[in-house]
Amino acid sequence: MLLASLSVTALLIGLAVGWFGQRMMTAAQNDANAEDNKPAAPILAAPVVIGQAKNKEMAAIRPFIGRLTEIQKVVLSPEVSGILQKLSVDEGDSVTKDETVIAEIDQTWTDIALRQADVQINLLTVQLELQQKELERLFTLLPNRIVTESEITQQRIITEQLEKQIDAAKLAKEEAQERLKRSKIVAPFDGIVVRKSAEVGQYVSTGTEIIEMISRGEVYAEVPVGEFYLKQLSIGKTISIYVEALAKTVSGKVEAIVPYGPTSSRTFPVKIRLQDPQNELKVGMSVTAYIETRSASQGIVVPKDAVWIQPQGDSIWVMTPNAEQPQKEELVGKVRKIPVSILVRGVDEYMIEPAISENAHEIVDDTLVVTEGLERLSDNQDVRVVTIDPKFYENLPKAFGHQVITPQPRKDAAEEKKEEPTSNEK
Repeated sequence: MLLASLSVTALLIGLAVGWFGQRMMTAAQNDANAEDNKPAAPILAAPVVIGQAKNKEMAAIRPFIGRLTEIQKVVLSPEVSGILQKLSVDEGDSVTKDETVIAEIDQTWTDIALRQADVQINLLTVQLELQQKELERLFTLLPNRIVTESEITQQRIITEQLEKQIDAAKLAKEEAQERLKRSKIVAPFDGIVVRKSAEVGQYVSTGTEIIEMISRGEVYAEVPVGEFYLKQLSIGKTISIYVEALAKTVSGKVEAIVPYGPTSSRTFPVKIRLQDPQNELKVGMSVTAYIETRSASQGIVVPKDAVWIQPQGDSIWVMTPNAEQPQKEELVGKVRKIPVSILVRGVDEYMIEPAISENAHEIVDDTLVVTEGLERLSDNQDVRVVTIDPKFYENLPKAFGHQVITPQPRKDAAEEKKEEPTSNEK
């Protein structure tokens, strides 16, 4: 009976294990079938920014590092001595030519000298009138031999001396007036104060430095250029200047090529005048001047950002729009990587050619090239254009079947989240 009981128990356990295993296998098979029947997840097109290749002329350009310098710089000093009574500017202040009074010297002693000169002139003038009348009287007495020639001569000398004394007094008055005028130091040109060397109450004399100022509104980009590239420059030639601190490019004209440079570097200073109406350009800022080093040549030119520069070789991504565009606001298509060689480097553009001659037909005028997002692409990948110049759609070939539309700005995640309905609205 014990043996029969054990046999029945083992049989029941076996049946239970088999039933459980069958259920597990059936569930796994159902899950596998459901996974097979599940629709494949859509492949999302990678967002990119595109530009266009152009067949045009482009000159070889080389960057030269320089700095901004002032057009004018001056140290202002008084022309008269005295106590500095007023100093109306501080470092960093802007001043206007012939309007801004920068400093004033105490005028007390100059005013006294001016009044003394007036008194002296009046006194001498009265004396001169008396002596002139006396001279006239002596002349009337001379025919009757009442006076002698020597007396008349002596009277004439006295009169001439008084006239000279009056002239000297007038000169002293002019000097006092000029000293009074020059007690005020006025800005000699439009500029900015960069250094202050004196304070109110300080005694200053001729030559004492009060302030140092530089001109504003215009600056020089002073760039040392190698001797072999000077032949490409001429007075008046327009040069592009990139100001790194402001992340902006400005243009200026060559005003001077200094024919003297350091012997060791074989470079010569080139001064390029830049207009600065907003006073954004600061003296001392680092700049890069892009100067043509070779004559222009014809070829395919693409935006600088379209070239993917890598140690194993440079390349670009060419985009081909889909023949049938979906009815939405984004241009979509596929991309292909093409190895290229850089022929000419420019400021914002590169002239290129395919590294493999068989690819020459793929890079022509108006070819679409990826300028942003190219680092994460692969061959034949679907892409969508997220930023583009609206004018591009107007010039898009009709062979692509694309309709002219106005691209709308994409919403960021914050705006989309803000527009989600609240629980009450749901």
